[in-house]
Amino acid sequence: MNSALAQACEFAGALYCGIVIGFLYDGIRLLRVAFPQRWAVAAFDALFCVLAGAAFALCLYRLNGGELRLYDIAGAVLGAIWEQFGVSRPFRRMAGTWLRRRSERKG
Repeated sequence: MNSALAQACEFAGALYCGIVIGFLYDGIRLLRVAFPQRWAVAAFDALFCVLAGAAFALCLYRLNGGELRLYDIAGAVLGAIWEQFGVSRPFRRMAGTWLRRRSERKG
């Protein structure tokens, strides 16, 4: 049985892992916008699922030897939600501005 402090550290690590998975989703979202074909969207969705699962598995392995705990799942989900509704909006604006400026230079 882990101490409460160790569990809190694991939760914080899972929260961080969820934030990283959220940024991964934002990166793949940019690719989905750049390649809107149906097959490409399906391929990017599959790629995200594989990468997110691998990231979460690696996170679990590094945090507590691969043991799946409910607070680890909750931390990762809360981290991803926090990233999507908090950090992601400025990131998307910045990426959108960069893509528009880049397309204006080419056009």
